[in-house]
Amino acid sequence: MVTSAGNSSPMQPPHHWVFRRESATSDGSEKTATRQSVTNLIDASHPTKEASAASIDSRDSEFHSQDMLATRPNGSSTIKAYANLVCTLAGTGTLGLAHATSLAGWAGLGLIVLSLFMSVYTGIILITSLYLKTNKRRHSYQEIAKDSFGKVGYWISYSTSAIGLHGTALVYNILAAGILHSTIVDATGKDTMSIKWYIFFVAVFCWACFVFTRTLKETAFLSILGALATLFVVCIVVGMSADEMARQAAAGIIVQHEIITTNLPRAMATISFAYGGNVVYPHVEQSMREPKKWNRAIWLALVTCFILYFTIAAVGYAAYGQDTLSPILSNLPKGPLTTSANLLITAHVMLASPIMLTSLSMMIETSLSTRWVQFADDYQGHSFTYRAILRTAISASVCLISLVIPFFGDVMDLLGALTGSMFVFILPVMCYYKLGGYQGASLAHKAFAVMTLAVGIVAMVMDL
Repeated sequence: MVTSAGNSSPMQPPHHWVFRRESATSDGSEKTATRQSVTNLIDASHPTKEASAASIDSRDSEFHSQDMLATRPNGSSTIKAYANLVCTLAGTGTLGLAHATSLAGWAGLGLIVLSLFMSVYTGIILITSLYLKTNKRRHSYQEIAKDSFGKVGYWISYSTSAIGLHGTALVYNILAAGILHSTIVDATGKDTMSIKWYIFFVAVFCWACFVFTRTLKETAFLSILGALATLFVVCIVVGMSADEMARQAAAGIIVQHEIITTNLPRAMATISFAYGGNVVYPHVEQSMREPKKWNRAIWLALVTCFILYFTIAAVGYAAYGQDTLSPILSNLPKGPLTTSANLLITAHVMLASPIMLTSLSMMIETSLSTRWVQFADDYQGHSFTYRAILRTAISASVCLISLVIPFFGDVMDLLGALTGSMFVFILPVMCYYKLGGYQGASLAHKAFAVMTLAVGIVAMVMDL
């Protein structure tokens, strides 16, 4: 939203971009400097952070704000950005959160709610950090960390992001191959082919999608299909779980439910991984035609994921209790609906994997472009061959590791502990602080940031 200096702005919704124009007179001529601030988490009318803005001269500040406000003609719509976010997040989270809830009991549902607000908050301050104290947009999570903590921050962010993106694609590959294998075995009654062949076939499909898409703009159609597939899966799982609860009630079966406080950090690590799209966010925002609508996209996407997560976690845990498996599809009875859910979620993760790998490749290509111009965005030559070689190597590494460690639940828990809390909750808050984002913020805003940081650190340390 843009407001003039002479207008009285109504109360803004939380997490909304606010831009303010100020006029200054020098040597009889007027210059206009545009300054940007993020609305305070609690107080929506929080003023511009003057101390932070003072470090940027008026010329840099104007360029900075114009870069944020400018419409990118070749960008994708907000709806496509929303679909990219939902498709990236909802796959593994949808299937794993019922089991995460079973680890902590009903308290796990509270962690899903808490994680929603913390994830939206860190998603917004992360994108804000792309524009703090700079005369142009930073390109990645790694550049934010580098400007915040130097080379140490850069390499921590780079390695964490690479492990997260590569690991997520790995989880998707294992999940899709496992579901395809079990579905075909159930349908035919014969196990004629090793699961390793399914892993290979899934990897080849993802490689083809990955190599022939340069940026996240080209993956938008895949995202929309993946998001629709996830919606149908949730409906099927919730419906079948509700039927199981009705059957248990009729038969007088009592399902065991309890709260296990010692498992809260482990559950939180898995939940944070389910919300762990932060490393992709800068690339999604970069692909948007109207980047100032980022807050709308992230709110809609994460609330959509929350509805899916909470619904399937609550109903799945209620139906299966401490016996809830990861993925929850393993709990469902055999039949046409289960087969449909399996095929749909397989389609989802096979469409989502190229999105994660594209973000990883873009991150590596940006680093390589400083030495090899063939990887630069503005390179006019035949860059496809160079990208194809790099992306084939990445796909091959995902395939090989999947063949060695074909266990969905274990890999997801490990990734949650190693990367989830770090790049979802910890690094965004620390970088935002180092870049001056909290100067002039209210006490409530700072308290929420400290709580987010503390929860992330506890979840990471206790689950290692």
